[in-house]
Amino acid sequence: MINHLSWRWLSIAVIVFCAGLITACGGPPPPTSWSGLTVSNETAYVASTDRIYAIDTNPLTNNQQRQIWTFPPPGQGASFTFHAKPLAGDDGILYSGSDNQSNSGNFVFALATDQVIDVGEPPNLSKTANTAWTYPSGENQLSLGSIYGGVSSAGDSILAATGKGQIVSWSANPHGAEGQINWVFTTTQPIWSTPVVSGSVVYVTSQDHHLYALDADTGSEIWTFAADAALAGTPTVYGDTVYVGSLAQKLYAVDAATGAVRWEFTAQGWLWDGPAVYDDILYLGDLSGNLYALDLDGSELWRLASGTELTPADPENKNKLEGMIRAQPLVTEDRIYLATSAGKLFALERDTQRHVWTFTALQGGEQFLTTPVLVGETLLVAPMPSGASPVRLYAVNVVSGNAQWLFPPPQEQ
Repeated sequence: MINHLSWRWLSIAVIVFCAGLITACGGPPPPTSWSGLTVSNETAYVASTDRIYAIDTNPLTNNQQRQIWTFPPPGQGASFTFHAKPLAGDDGILYSGSDNQSNSGNFVFALATDQVIDVGEPPNLSKTANTAWTYPSGENQLSLGSIYGGVSSAGDSILAATGKGQIVSWSANPHGAEGQINWVFTTTQPIWSTPVVSGSVVYVTSQDHHLYALDADTGSEIWTFAADAALAGTPTVYGDTVYVGSLAQKLYAVDAATGAVRWEFTAQGWLWDGPAVYDDILYLGDLSGNLYALDLDGSELWRLASGTELTPADPENKNKLEGMIRAQPLVTEDRIYLATSAGKLFALERDTQRHVWTFTALQGGEQFLTTPVLVGETLLVAPMPSGASPVRLYAVNVVSGNAQWLFPPPQEQ
């Protein structure tokens, strides 16, 4: 019999096969964000396997004291797993959806990050965050599918999408009925992506080949756009355009007001998330490992093909572009930071695409499938876990490309 965590790793192993047969592949989908990472102030929240970790990112913090709390606390079993980055609300509440294969228990957790409590007795005392509310909180509430994408905020509401193809809005108003459902919109196939809120509109993709625009207050449909294949990743909204990647190897630019397609760009591999945008340039990678830069009209500015020998800024620092690119690159004024499934984090000069440095995962089998997060002069990257005691967070110096610290510390691995 396959237990819950084993089922998670099995679902990960079949991603490529399922992607090829995405509309017909049954069973649980792979997680869309693998180990989810978000940062608020100097605290990183990592959603990995069956825990959420609150981690102090200050470079001066003693490595043995980086863990602030976990949810659930160590030693407490969990019937769920976390896949996508949590949402850190302005009210101090951390929201996260979960995967629950038994279709029982909680699917949404709202944790009060300013209410850290002690659990257990010395010498096994540990800390966890107090639970503000959960959904479902009782019987006779709507049964939802597992949540594989992230949680989004819309005013006094939060939104997430489910493996049953639902987009759900919950009340997050502390003066109202927290955790109660405002509305549900249902598509015809599972959703692995995170809803994107822009103004009063929610944009979300579905494996039924459609991009939906919904009214954030009511959930009513404003328009839909039909693509040529399944839409697995999260769209990008920039200006008056929604950019969405597809498993038809196409990037679509869609009018945000009407749903009309403005242009299409054909890549060399499947496209997951929408592009990163910086200085009116679209940056995106595909699952075949190619990196592209496009103008806002869809014209290609340049591309780096998978396996390319990267031109080094330092003649002694050679490397090849390798691994599938599932997540958006992180783009700054002078750099592109690119995470790949080969367990590599590449730093490239933005203007010239010259190679600056490459950081390689220290544990075999780890894959970087989420966008790194920049905190000061530190890049945080959460790998897809590998092995029984995985490294869950790397802190990499942006100047040297060397590891500054690891979580958990090496002696705890």
